[in-house]
Amino acid sequence: MVGDGSSLDQALRSCESELLHLSGQIQPHGFLLAVRDSDEIVTHVSRNTASVLGEPPEAFLGRPVPTTLLWQSLADLRAAATEALSGLPALFPNVTSIGGKPWDLAVSRTAEGCLLEFEPGGPAPPSVTPWMNESLRLLRVPSGPGQPDANFRRLAEIVSHLTGFGRVLVYRFDDDWSGEVVAEVLALPLDSYLGLRFPSGDIPANARALYSRTRQRFIFDAEAAPVDVIGLEANQTPLDQGPGTLRSVSPLHLQYLHNMKVRSSFSASVIVKGKLWGMVACHHPALLPLPLPVRDQVARVVRDFAVGYLAFVAGEHLRFVDGIDRAIVALLGPLGPTAQESVIDRLHNRAPDFLRLVGADSAAVMLGDRVELIGDGPTAAEAIEIDRWFVATNPRGFVSTACLSSLFPAASEMQDCASGLIGLRVPPGKARDSICACCGSAANCPVKSAGPGTRSRPHPTTGPGR
Repeated sequence: MVGDGSSLDQALRSCESELLHLSGQIQPHGFLLAVRDSDEIVTHVSRNTASVLGEPPEAFLGRPVPTTLLWQSLADLRAAATEALSGLPALFPNVTSIGGKPWDLAVSRTAEGCLLEFEPGGPAPPSVTPWMNESLRLLRVPSGPGQPDANFRRLAEIVSHLTGFGRVLVYRFDDDWSGEVVAEVLALPLDSYLGLRFPSGDIPANARALYSRTRQRFIFDAEAAPVDVIGLEANQTPLDQGPGTLRSVSPLHLQYLHNMKVRSSFSASVIVKGKLWGMVACHHPALLPLPLPVRDQVARVVRDFAVGYLAFVAGEHLRFVDGIDRAIVALLGPLGPTAQESVIDRLHNRAPDFLRLVGADSAAVMLGDRVELIGDGPTAAEAIEIDRWFVATNPRGFVSTACLSSLFPAASEMQDCASGLIGLRVPPGKARDSICACCGSAANCPVKSAGPGTRSRPHPTTGPGR
């Protein structure tokens, strides 16, 4: 159990430095073989082959994969894994029979070869269900008040139907990697987490990197002891299990699941514009099998949601930029080379209205080599530093963020005066002509993706899934 505050801080720091992809262990409900491309021999194997296959792990090391476990060539498996959707393994349902029961195979690519991970199979999910039309609706661009929230709820409902888990959450990250539960479906009388907010440290950077790399994560039994993975050579490089499905679970996350009274869990990453937007987290108080084909179906539904949401975000961004541009012109008049002499005067004369318009505490106007500061914000030197980054990294001439330091690390030293930023190039002037409006507090920034919540999280451990 996690104890007092100091013990918690120490545990979180330890979790942040944990090499999760090099755990050297797997969950015991399946077994693993790692195969090297160069000679197609097994270089790593999980120790539980004796109990599952009746052969000790040493019988597999340094040898080809037994033909009884595969009905396709390794070349075909490698090709399928290479062509699989980013972050998802290639799936081969019912690839073999062990003890008279079907087993599924997930194949993932590594730098040196493939991970072959076998799990108990189950009935294949139907190709067409009453929920397929609901899934297709996720591809449509949300429109109208509350429509994105409705899609959050629809996504949770579809995943709940497909998986049968007692609680399904849609969790969204903010720019600073804190997050909020924005939708929830409870199929059982479990605690609600809807509206809860979590600090960024609850899901540390190493875990977020794995969520970006591997789009799904299933924990069959949070109470089961992990199984070691052994290698062909005692001192060889640790096996990279990052792309795999059976990788063992962080002890701190197991404690988190215990606190929540969760026995089985599943999560699917939501990737929008190449970035981890959030995830769907599923919890169940008892053991609940989730065959690989069902997990794959969920991952594809989540991808459909991400496509529709990306289209919505792009449309909202264009409307926001157009609205800001029109409002600034209406307030200050035309901007550009012919108006440079009066821009500063107009900004100074209407500074309160301008800052209120963009929701900022201060602004810096760059006109050629001239720098003018308005309000209580960054110094001239800091404003020039921000502007150089803005011009160099935003060729379209616009940026808006509630957490400037997440995009421009040097801004971490300016948090008290430049937590958020709206940057706008002044057309059609010189390359440096721009207006940078800064928010001194993230809570006051109008481009924040979700406002601060009022409810606290119930368990001071790690975030919704790892």
